[in-house]
Amino acid sequence: MAKRKRECAYCGSQESPTRDHIPPKTLFPKPRPSNRKLITVDCCQSCNHSASKDDEYFRSLLVREKRIDEHPQARKVKQSFIRSLDRKKASGFRKNILDNVFPVEMSTLGGIYIGREWGYYVENDRLDRILARITKGLFWKDYGMRLPDDYGIICWDAYRLAELDRDAQVEFSNNFAPMIGPPKMKIGDNTFCYWSRLDDDGVFKTAWVLGFYSRMFFYCITWPKD
Repeated sequence: MAKRKRECAYCGSQESPTRDHIPPKTLFPKPRPSNRKLITVDCCQSCNHSASKDDEYFRSLLVREKRIDEHPQARKVKQSFIRSLDRKKASGFRKNILDNVFPVEMSTLGGIYIGREWGYYVENDRLDRILARITKGLFWKDYGMRLPDDYGIICWDAYRLAELDRDAQVEFSNNFAPMIGPPKMKIGDNTFCYWSRLDDDGVFKTAWVLGFYSRMFFYCITWPKD
């Protein structure tokens, strides 16, 4: 029997096969877990190369969140990220970060002013692209096949969840509540963990929770584009 050719988990190409880390390995501080413990998927050179800047952007978003500072692995990654901004090659990326920060007046829930913090703008389209790529990779890993092209991925973070109307929040809870419990996989002292659920209505309808540093969580579903 002929051996099946390797297929890119993202686009299906069988040209120039390589391996891609899901999630990006830069989220793990050195010394990183071995490749046996990290998740890798088949990936073509084109998809692998095009995602490198997105990987760096995603790391920059996570390390700017104060809520992850209590996680020891996150602190190491943040230190590494800050050092990387001193490189000459990082001048453009450094300018992009500075151009997207702004002062925020902070108050308690009771309305008491507690000072000023720095906030930052998020490129939601770019973040969705990154989360969709991670979800596609996990789908490939868990189900041994690529998510069909006629299926899309819808993603939320905590901020966008708060903007949903009541009916949408109820539907969201119905999709994700069954996944409460131990994660399907944990890597690197909870640097990354995830939960998944297969919908009863079809093999390609799935729900995912992606957790980073035990503090940052994103929610994704795979769903027919029509």
